[in-house]
Amino acid sequence: MNCSAKILHAYNVTGYYDGEGCFNVSIYKNSKMKSGYSVTFSVEFKQHSNSNSINVLYLLKEFFNDKGHISFSNKEKTIARYKISNLNDIVNLILPHFENYPLVTSKYLNFLDFKKAILFIKSGEHLSSDGIIKLREIISKMNTNRSFSDKWTFCFNQASNIKIKPEWIQSFSDGEGNFNFHIREKGNSFVCAFNIYQNVHDYHILKLILILILNYFEAGKIYPSNIDGSFKSANNFYIENKNKGKGCAISFTINNRELCKEKIIPFFNILYLLLSLMILQIEKI
Repeated sequence: MNCSAKILHAYNVTGYYDGEGCFNVSIYKNSKMKSGYSVTFSVEFKQHSNSNSINVLYLLKEFFNDKGHISFSNKEKTIARYKISNLNDIVNLILPHFENYPLVTSKYLNFLDFKKAILFIKSGEHLSSDGIIKLREIISKMNTNRSFSDKWTFCFNQASNIKIKPEWIQSFSDGEGNFNFHIREKGNSFVCAFNIYQNVHDYHILKLILILILNYFEAGKIYPSNIDGSFKSANNFYIENKNKGKGCAISFTINNRELCKEKIIPFFNILYLLLSLMILQIEKI
């Protein structure tokens, strides 16, 4: 499949940004400014710079009227980044898109703060010392500064109220999922699996994805198994891993052969993946 021939659906775009996108507002000291500070802002999407991933960055750029630019984030050029940092482009393109096709994960909370900050900046209120103080308050909970409890509560409520679009699942899985096929050394058997990974605070969103793909959840497995859907189990996992300097990702796995054949493969054969371009083909097994 040639990625250049693909036109992204609006929910494809949202799904990619839910998985790999980032909203940033930063404040730096600058003695040349009247307030004593400079403000920068951007919306970014990063991927490894293999051919398929690069093509998706160009598709995103095309979707947003060719605004922004694509660059490499390191000297080895292994990480590519699509970035929009022009205020008018963000106001006229980015904000309307995510208002009409909202993010599903807890990243939506970052977007709300980002939107508030951008409109504050557009008004020019950030140019004074008092304005900088107000802007700091607006962005104080963005990204890693937001509490685990806030993210968990949002996703719990979101899963009860939202209907996720297939195109969103397609792109989110493209960024956060993978397919495994393992042949056991002993015996004539194999294991095939579809996995989606995400921070533990988005547990209920991942559960909803599997419900929508499979029509029921009983066949899916959660790893680690001690995460039972309660805030207590998730928060304990988060705290323990954070204290050990480990990541806090969990995985939802479907490793049932028949479900992979009857549900997963047909889903992604129709809504094909642009980043990984990898589909388990086991119809003949």
